[in-house]
Amino acid sequence: MNNYLYRISTLLVTILAVIILQGKIVQAQSLSPKEINSIAKSITVLIENPGDIGSGVIVNHHGDTYTVLTAEHVLEDVSIKSNLITNDNKQYPLNRYRICKFDDKIDLAIVKFTSSKEYPIAKIGDSSKVAIGSKVYVAGFPVSSGITRSSYQFVDGKITGTETDHTYKEGYGLVYDNKTLPGMSGGPVFNEAGELIGIHGKGDINTKLLKTKDPNLVIKTGFNLAVPINIYSKALPDIQDCSEIIHNPQVFYKLDEYLDAKNFWDADLETKKLLFEYFHINVSGYLTEESIKKLPCELLSTIDKKWSYASAGQFGFSIQKSLMPKKAQDKEEDKERKNRYDEFASLVGWTFRGEYVEPNKDKYNLNAPKGHLPRQFLDGPIWTIFIDKINECNL
Repeated sequence: MNNYLYRISTLLVTILAVIILQGKIVQAQSLSPKEINSIAKSITVLIENPGDIGSGVIVNHHGDTYTVLTAEHVLEDVSIKSNLITNDNKQYPLNRYRICKFDDKIDLAIVKFTSSKEYPIAKIGDSSKVAIGSKVYVAGFPVSSGITRSSYQFVDGKITGTETDHTYKEGYGLVYDNKTLPGMSGGPVFNEAGELIGIHGKGDINTKLLKTKDPNLVIKTGFNLAVPINIYSKALPDIQDCSEIIHNPQVFYKLDEYLDAKNFWDADLETKKLLFEYFHINVSGYLTEESIKKLPCELLSTIDKKWSYASAGQFGFSIQKSLMPKKAQDKEEDKERKNRYDEFASLVGWTFRGEYVEPNKDKYNLNAPKGHLPRQFLDGPIWTIFIDKINECNL
């Protein structure tokens, strides 16, 4: 009996040991640099801004919408000319309205793009388990005077320091000696299992620089810094709904500047630019009925409040809404819509005795009729559609 129990016990211990061992193998399984590079190349993206570039990594997707994680400073100069380029060389326009920043003190941001193509996403690791001396890999798209066009690069190195209490500014907490180049900021940092453990963002500018055989190409040889991926993981619940919502105050800095100076002409043009850039189209012509219906209420509300405050309630979408004659019925004929617009245009000073009055810079002041501004993003009866949208948004 005792011999039987002994054998059973030995068998259970052996099974348990195998389970634990297998668990360790799965948890600590390392990939070859070639395998990690293959992963990195498929999910690392190039971010092109006018006169500057950066990198990012695809971390999530929902349907046709993909989420790219990068360093916040990479997205500072996003404009209508900015693009995101995936590993298959497909270009996707970067929309600054789809940029979500983290805490002001953290150098992280996400931006979203839409594609019917299927792209892989990063496997998120645990940056708290990163040990000094462990191998790490950084991927990105560097640029320098020695490289004529940006091309994907993958560099290895080792962790030289970690700071779990964020001793470094802007959330940086991983330190490594990989030889990176400008343009790789925002790129992914991987552990030996091919898991994303950080977002590369800074190089030690106080260190000496190693010059290659090409005197124009300079490589940083000092310490590099990344924001640990756990910061992203912890913040994820707060940024889940950041798809088409205004989270970037820099979007409105020019509008604020013009309105503060009572420069209503340029504020009007900037308002048109803001509305057009939401759809990533050039500022020419007017918005269409289809585009009006897709404008987010938060964008319209933000612009309206700025105009209303700067003009002491004289201008803004909500003021224009109050002056637009009400619909006689839910469905309008073109003639009824035109009649409503004609009455509205006369009230706000866009027509005089039935004749159209061209925008006049000299009359862009507080003496203009109530509701006169903003105006240059639309023309004609389609204004009734726009005011319907303003009503829908409860402005």
